[in-house]
Amino acid sequence: MGISTTMPPHPDRIALQWLLVTGLLACASLATELPLWVEAIFAIAVAWRFAIERFHVYRPGRFVRYALVALVSFAVYSEFGTILGRDPGLALLVSLLGLKLLELRSIRDAMFTLFLFYIVLVGAFLFGQTLAGALWAIGTVVVSLAALIRLQHAIPARVALRLSGELLLKAMPLLVILYVFFPRLGGTLWGVPTDAYSGLTGMSDEMRPGSIRSVTESSETALRVDFFGTIPPARELYWRGLVLWESDGKTWRRGTPS
Repeated sequence: MGISTTMPPHPDRIALQWLLVTGLLACASLATELPLWVEAIFAIAVAWRFAIERFHVYRPGRFVRYALVALVSFAVYSEFGTILGRDPGLALLVSLLGLKLLELRSIRDAMFTLFLFYIVLVGAFLFGQTLAGALWAIGTVVVSLAALIRLQHAIPARVALRLSGELLLKAMPLLVILYVFFPRLGGTLWGVPTDAYSGLTGMSDEMRPGSIRSVTESSETALRVDFFGTIPPARELYWRGLVLWESDGKTWRRGTPS
């Protein structure tokens, strides 16, 4: 029996299931970073879409979907006070992707949604870059490639998964090269701050009066001290910071020791 390799006009049930699994894996990478209700919205949307295909339950119309979009947007704004920035942006993206699954019909819609899942997966690296996170991302990419292959060709799922693994193996040399030679970046990806619109307290080698517009205190540990012997009383625990003594009239700097 031959295998058809023509692209189907609409995603079949198996292709849709691969797409839903990809979405769950991608959004699970943000499970500890986003509010629980955001993940719950996406999980409910996935279950709803699965029930639509499997049990032919109610498919929401355009008016209901628009109302849900407005409700989700309001919920994100109420939670974060804005819809811009890392946290609210990802929360809004994950929520709207869940609603996108409810209206998905064509292959184009499915592929567009799949590529948006990649953005969600990359968004997890804005919070941290760990080995566990990287392994989870690789596993998600394997599943996503299998979903992409299945969307374009009506081939068995096991064949799509095998092709996905082969593609990943062929990309491994490039992955190793990037890992070895790509410069290491401290902190989160691209140094994105916790809040894109606020600064963090800290000491710099220079300071320009009036340049700080919004400063928020960081809860991270700034200093650890070990005492060998008796701990001095609290009134003697004074820590001297940086001293800036050179100025060009606009900026103060530490200067060069004489």
